[in-house]
Amino acid sequence: MRNRRGAAKSAAKPKSIAGTGRRLSALARAEKLGEVARRAGMDWSDVREVIAKVREELDEIDAALARADHTAAAEEIGDLMLAISNAPRFIGHGAERTLHRACEKFAARFDSAVRLANARGLKLKLMTPAGLEALWQEAKKLPPGRANRSR
Repeated sequence: MRNRRGAAKSAAKPKSIAGTGRRLSALARAEKLGEVARRAGMDWSDVREVIAKVREELDEIDAALARADHTAAAEEIGDLMLAISNAPRFIGHGAERTLHRACEKFAARFDSAVRLANARGLKLKLMTPAGLEALWQEAKKLPPGRANRSR
C-alpha cells in the first residue's frame, strides 16, 4: 500500500489502528482496517493493484512451502487473506456479503456433486482427484438442486 500521491504524508502523524475492529470477525476487521488505511491516504489505487498484491502473496506462500516452513506459509496465507478481503470494496461490494455468497454457491455445488455421486453409486472418499474434479465441473453446470434429475 502507498499514499495515493505516491509519497508519505508529512503533515499529520497517523494514529495507531491496532485497536480498530478488534471485536469484529477477522474478515470484517480486515475490511475495516483497509477502510481506515484508505482514509489515512494509504491504499491501493484500484482492484488490479490488490490482485497484484494477492499474486505476490501467493508467490511468498509457494516459497515458504518450498522451504517446508509451515509457520511462514501460514503467515503469508494470512497476508493473502488480508489483501483479498479488501478487493470487493474496490468494485462496490462488501467482503462479508461477497464471501457469504461464495459460501452459498460452494454449498449448493457441493450438494449437487453429492447428489450426482449418489445417483451413480459413487463414494466421494473413494474417487480419484480427477474423478472428483470431473464431478465438480459437472455440478457447476447444473442449476442448484437439479443434480438429482441428471442422467
